[in-house]
Amino acid sequence: YLVFILGVIHFLLGLDINIVGISLPSIANYFQTTPNNVSAIVWVYFLIITCFLLFFGKFGDDFGFRKIYLSGIAVFTAGSLFSALSPGITYLIASRVIQAVGAAVLFALTPAIISADIPDDIKGRAYGINYSFVAIGGVIGRSSSGYLIDYFGWRAIFLINIPVGIFALYVAYKILPESVRKKSDKPFDYRGTLYIFLSLFSLLFIINKIVEFGILSPVILISFAVFIIFGTLFIRRQQFFSNPLFNLSLLKNKNLSIHFLLFLVIYIITNGTIFLFPFFLLSLKVYSAKQIGLMMTVPSVMQMFSGYLSGRLAEKRSPKSIMALGLAVLFLSYIGNTFLDANSSFTLIIILMAVYGFAIGFSIPVNTNAVMKYSSQYNKGSLASFMTTLVRTGSALGTCLFAAIYNFFMPQSGSANLIPAFRYTFIFGVFVIFAGLILLMILNDNEFETDDA
Repeated sequence: YLVFILGVIHFLLGLDINIVGISLPSIANYFQTTPNNVSAIVWVYFLIITCFLLFFGKFGDDFGFRKIYLSGIAVFTAGSLFSALSPGITYLIASRVIQAVGAAVLFALTPAIISADIPDDIKGRAYGINYSFVAIGGVIGRSSSGYLIDYFGWRAIFLINIPVGIFALYVAYKILPESVRKKSDKPFDYRGTLYIFLSLFSLLFIINKIVEFGILSPVILISFAVFIIFGTLFIRRQQFFSNPLFNLSLLKNKNLSIHFLLFLVIYIITNGTIFLFPFFLLSLKVYSAKQIGLMMTVPSVMQMFSGYLSGRLAEKRSPKSIMALGLAVLFLSYIGNTFLDANSSFTLIIILMAVYGFAIGFSIPVNTNAVMKYSSQYNKGSLASFMTTLVRTGSALGTCLFAAIYNFFMPQSGSANLIPAFRYTFIFGVFVIFAGLILLMILNDNEFETDDA
C-alpha cells in the first residue's frame, strides 16, 4: 500500500509537469499575454522546487517524514485549486509557487521514505514502480492535454489534480508510518537554507534567461555574482556548521559522486529530448499538434515497462552493469537520431523514440537505488534531496543547452532547411551520453560489496 500511494503521488507530479507545459498557448490566449510572460508558469515552478529541495530533505531528517509529507500533499493540492481559480496571470504564477513548495516536499522525501520504510529485498522494485507511475502521468498528461483543454478549458488541467490529491492525502494519512528520529540539540541550518536558495535561484534564473537578456547584460552578470557569492557561503557553512543541510564529505566517495554525475547526464538528455523532438516533428510539416502529443507519449509508455524491469534487476545485479546497458542503448538511439531527416518514415521515428524511452526508464530507478544505498538512518532526506536537486538542475540545463545549440545552428531564413540544426544538437547529445559511459568505466563494479554504505 505504501508503494502504491507514493506512486499515486508521483503520478500526480508527472501528470502536472507534462500537462501544464502543453497548455501554455491556451493560457496565453485566455489572458491576452505574451509567450514569454506565460512561460514563467513553468520555469518559476521548477525554480522554486529546486531551491527548496535541500531544505525539506534536511527538515524531514530532523523532524520526521510523516507530517511534512502530508503537508506537502495538502499544499500541492491547495496550489492546484488556487491555480484553477486564478483571475489573472500574476495570480496564476503566485499559485504555481504554492504548488511548487508542496511538490518540493514530495520530490525531496519520496526516495527517503522508500529507503527508510520499504524492506531491502524489494527496494529496487519500489523505485522502479515509483518511476513507472511518473511515466504513466507523462503518458496521460501528453495524450489527454489537447482534448482536456479543447473541451473544458485550461482550468481543467489544474482541477484534475484536486480529487487525486485529496485521495492521496487521505490514504497517506492512514498508512504513512512515522519514522523514528534521533533527538538532537543541534540547531537547524536556516542560514544555509537562505544561502543555497539564493545561489540556486540565481543559477536557474541565468539558465532560463541568458538567451533572452544576453550573457553580458547587467542582470545576468549580477545574477552570476550572486550565484558565486552565496554558493561559496553555502559550501563554507556546510563545512563548519554542526548540523549541515548536506554533508559535503559524502562527495569524497568516488562511486557516490559518479552516481550523482550520471543523474546530470541522464536528465540533460531527457529534458533536451523533450524540448527538441516536438520542434523536429513540427518541422516535418506532416503531423498535427495532437498527433505530435500522442507520438511524444511513446517514450513514456516504454519508461513504464523498463522502469519496473530496471527496479527488479537492481535487486539482483550490480548498478554498473544495468546502467551500462541503459546508457549503451541510449547512445545507439541518439546515433540513430543524427540520421533523421525530412524523408524519415513514421516507423523509424517511433522506433527511435521507443528505444530512447526504454533506455531512460532503464537507467533512472537503478541509479536512484544506488544513491540511496549510501544513506544512513538519519540522512536519507538530505541525500535524497541533494540527488533530486541535481535532477532538477540537469533538467534545466538540458532544455537550455539543447535550445541554445539548436538556435545557434538554426538558419536565419524561415524557409531554409532546419535538419542540420537538429542534427548538430543530436550530435551534442551523443557526446553527453558518451561522457556518461566514461563515468561508468571508473565506477567500482562491486561498490556495495567493498564500500561501507
